[in-house]
Amino acid sequence: MTMSKELLSKNECTVLKGIAILTVILSHICGVCHLFDGIPVIGNEQICSALCEAGMPLFLFVSGYGLHISFQRHGMQGYWKKRFISVLLPYMAVQTVTMFIYFIIHGTDHSLIYNLSVLLGVNASNSYDPTMWYISYAFFWYLIFYISYMIGHGSLISVFITGAVSFMGFFYVPFYWGNNADYCILTFFTGVLVAWFYSSHIRNTECIAQDSIETDDTASEHRSARSRLLILFTPLSALLLAAAGYTLMIKYHRLNIITENLGSLAAGAAFVILVKLLHKIYSFHILSFIGSISFPLYLLEWKLIITPGLYDILPDIPALKYITYGVCFALTLVLSLLLNMAFRQLTSVTAGHSSSKINEE
Repeated sequence: MTMSKELLSKNECTVLKGIAILTVILSHICGVCHLFDGIPVIGNEQICSALCEAGMPLFLFVSGYGLHISFQRHGMQGYWKKRFISVLLPYMAVQTVTMFIYFIIHGTDHSLIYNLSVLLGVNASNSYDPTMWYISYAFFWYLIFYISYMIGHGSLISVFITGAVSFMGFFYVPFYWGNNADYCILTFFTGVLVAWFYSSHIRNTECIAQDSIETDDTASEHRSARSRLLILFTPLSALLLAAAGYTLMIKYHRLNIITENLGSLAAGAAFVILVKLLHKIYSFHILSFIGSISFPLYLLEWKLIITPGLYDILPDIPALKYITYGVCFALTLVLSLLLNMAFRQLTSVTAGHSSSKINEE
């Protein structure tokens, strides 16, 4: 009997990224074009919010899940180098061009410190592109992951530290990232938790069952006992934390944020289950392709589709506006693909230099 190595394969994670970026782009276009105006009870604004609150948290879930799996395989080797090359460098390149165009059109109306903080991705209030709040938020979780995993070495301690910070996020996240991150406070931690629980319990339990004949009986019993303790300890801890959290949320009036986060987690879980169920039937080539360029798409979509304000410029002909946005989306796809290819080439060159240095040593 062959068991799967991971709960989510690399391709399934890529498909989830494709779903995430499409929901985000659709929410932005709907917000501008008012596609769902006139729908009774719900309305356009609520639908746009729901789409965005399903998409962005899904990115963070996949990120947390992927970082834990990567840690199991490679440890912390090249951790910050990978984040710099794959996230910060593409962001800085696109942001530099954006700021340069802005300066030409509008002039310089921001201080040097503000511009540097935006360029380095540490400023959550990016006036050039308000969707770039995610960069500083993602790096915040990269830092928390690095600290917790350096302390706990990927054990339950690491997961607990990440969860504790996530829980505290209900109180401090709204003050820095505002309403942007209210609905995705728990999702990075959830991705880490799912990856850790599956790899440390589910997969190990299957390994024990398969290798029980070949391994020492005493060692197998110890590992089985540890697995049973994990089954008991994890839900019990979660229940106690939930009870304590609920009490604090009532006291500090944060229940509405909990509701948003539970909704985001439910939407993310639905997408994960659907992809797992349908992946063996459908290949998801289009979603996989879009997922493979999801980060360049995220960097460009607001600037190329929303910022020009085409909806207000074009004649009031709905078909013309929708076709125009379709063309803009196609153009964004092409440019995202080119940007992705350029930075993949840079990554491979950098990796080649690193391996050659290792060989020389």
